[in-house]
Amino acid sequence: MNTDQKPVSHLPVLLFSVLLSSLVSASSYAEDCVKIEVVNDQCQSSSIKANLEACEDDLIAIQKPVCKNDQMVVTLRGKESDYRLILRSSNEAWGAKSWAVVSERELDHRPTAKTLPKSEHERPSSPGASIEIPAQSPGPNEPKVASAFVFSAYFDAYLEYNFNRPRPIDANRTPQNNLRFYDWYSNQVGLNLAELTIKHTRKDTSFVMDLDFGQFADANTNSVTMQSSGGPVTSTTVDELSKHIGQAVFTYNPKSAPNWVFEIGKMPTHIGLELNKPKDNWNYTRSSIFSFAAPFWHTGMHLGYTFVPNVFQASAYLYNGWNTVYDNNFSPTYGAQLKWTPSERFTWVYNYIGGAEQAHNNFNWRQVHETNLSLTLNPTVSIASDFIYGTEKGALSDGSNASWYAAQLGAKWQTSPTFYVSPRLEYYRDPQGYTLSVAGNTPTPVGIGQTLYSVTLTESFLISDGFEFRLEERLDHSTQNDRFITGTGTSANQPGVIMGLLYAM
Repeated sequence: MNTDQKPVSHLPVLLFSVLLSSLVSASSYAEDCVKIEVVNDQCQSSSIKANLEACEDDLIAIQKPVCKNDQMVVTLRGKESDYRLILRSSNEAWGAKSWAVVSERELDHRPTAKTLPKSEHERPSSPGASIEIPAQSPGPNEPKVASAFVFSAYFDAYLEYNFNRPRPIDANRTPQNNLRFYDWYSNQVGLNLAELTIKHTRKDTSFVMDLDFGQFADANTNSVTMQSSGGPVTSTTVDELSKHIGQAVFTYNPKSAPNWVFEIGKMPTHIGLELNKPKDNWNYTRSSIFSFAAPFWHTGMHLGYTFVPNVFQASAYLYNGWNTVYDNNFSPTYGAQLKWTPSERFTWVYNYIGGAEQAHNNFNWRQVHETNLSLTLNPTVSIASDFIYGTEKGALSDGSNASWYAAQLGAKWQTSPTFYVSPRLEYYRDPQGYTLSVAGNTPTPVGIGQTLYSVTLTESFLISDGFEFRLEERLDHSTQNDRFITGTGTSANQPGVIMGLLYAM
């Protein structure tokens, strides 16, 4: 890019252009390093041969390519990074076809993704574009250290129709869905999340921060009163600054000891099969297990160790509590995780979290055991299950203990590169009425338990690169007849349909 001709009045644009043009020389990623060959025209992973030796990386998997007309998009997953290539075909003599790479870019860089917790580092890379700003170049006698800023953005909005047509519980509130989290606006458009993600990586360290705005940020800090806000959630004083920091995690993964990883900051919980945002899950709405049986995020530390690379990892966690920046007593919360991946098709995870979560009480522990399994049956069909059991000592108003347990089973069928369908079945048992303790605007008296059943069917349409539309049908059923508000009374059922729009930039 020739920047000498730009006028002085455009100085900010000039500086930005210079930074972008220096990306190739200063970034740790070497362009055109992927070696790739298309052996036939069947547009399958088996049609691709590739290696990442020139990128100083090891190839883990080749995702199913996306083909249209004379163009093919191939995504490669390496141990250190993900890569996306665009190939274009041309006809040769005797009807033969050859493929040439017209675009190659590194989607994401992760030091050792398998050892990291369930956080932004482990999630799929955003398919959209990102801007990388390299760090200042070292002096002539200093060793070169890979370092770069990466910016990305995410937008999530939805329109949900609740067939119960629930009435507002007072003049200051809008109609809400019961026993839901995040998708709690009924019969209107909801701005769930507008997010800006900033990442910075060096040789041994990295930092990621999400700046969040919308209902997602409000719900995570309990700064809204929802009709479905039952459950063991630690109450906190909302800090308007930290409220908009979805996560802020510093990671240290030394090259001299690559099996170890240390993290500190505000991070998503390690508990559960699902992640916080719809783009990282098969379904748009989150399950009851995610919403009421476990925490969403923590402020704390994580130490992980990989015993067998890409096969077996163990992690330990030290948190301030559940969904809080500050602890409400003098007893920390402890966590642990075991992750076993004997093959690329199967993953088993066991998670534990335990600690005193009641204000000014260091002895009444809340404990949760959770395990989930994921299995890829073939390139187009996957299944996953999640099981959880929780207890809390002295949780009820009469001093007695509370317990809850739940299970879910889900599947994903990718019928084409741009469409998949995902059913989900849920069972949630709350014998003492503790975690599902709110119905309408009146808390359920302690001792009135319920069992919640949910059936969800999601259809996902990839409209264009980074733009996904999801249509979802869901039916919630409770063994209590007053769990869900209607236009004139209450019901044991809550049927609804939701349209979600996800855009990753």
